[in-house]
Amino acid sequence: MVEDVTGTLLPAAPTLRGAVRAGARDLYDHVIRVVPVNVLFGVLLIAALVAWATWGHLAGILVSIPLAIPIAGAARLGALATRGEDVNLSDALDPLRTRPLAVVAGWCASLAATIILGVNLVTGILMQSIIGIGLATLAFWGLGMAFAIGFAFWPLLVDPRRADRTAREVATLAVLLVLAHPFRLGALTVLLVAILILTTIAFAALLTVSLGLVQLIACRYVLPATDRLEIHLARAGAGG
Repeated sequence: MVEDVTGTLLPAAPTLRGAVRAGARDLYDHVIRVVPVNVLFGVLLIAALVAWATWGHLAGILVSIPLAIPIAGAARLGALATRGEDVNLSDALDPLRTRPLAVVAGWCASLAATIILGVNLVTGILMQSIIGIGLATLAFWGLGMAFAIGFAFWPLLVDPRRADRTAREVATLAVLLVLAHPFRLGALTVLLVAILILTTIAFAALLTVSLGLVQLIACRYVLPATDRLEIHLARAGAGG
């Protein structure tokens, strides 16, 4: 905790390097819990890709819905580690037990945004015109913002200190965090996407640790950043 000029105690501002270092340490400390969740993610991802290739886009989308379970579960483990609480493998099922609709809705919203913006990006590129360039540019930045909001959303949804927040409140808070720190969250998003891309090339890493590492790093950055943001928002509201 640090004290600002008004005497208010604030959580220390997170840094990207510090979040990566802490996330890697969390992975080392909890690898026996992270790997099973990550393996489940890998198996479900392969099933979704096979369904997509075999039966078409709609089948792939439907089969991908259970991916929300390990995504939220890995974030839950990261949130507990960030808050200094005990971390157990069974904790990965907490989001499914306590707020299943929010978990599924969050994944479906992220998936829909990615598909729509991705289609617009490809369409704009293929148009090879000024309008197409404009469409592709908007879609590209839209994808970046959607990913940033998604990386912020999952840690906040499963944060033990925000268990009383609705999914809408969590989504609003994630958007506010991205708007308040666009460059910092942008840098975090680039890093996390790069990790996912690199571990996809090294397929064994994708199956075993990539999701867990991404969520652990995201939690280490997003949760303290949001704690600080809410204190500032509360102070601004009181002052107004």
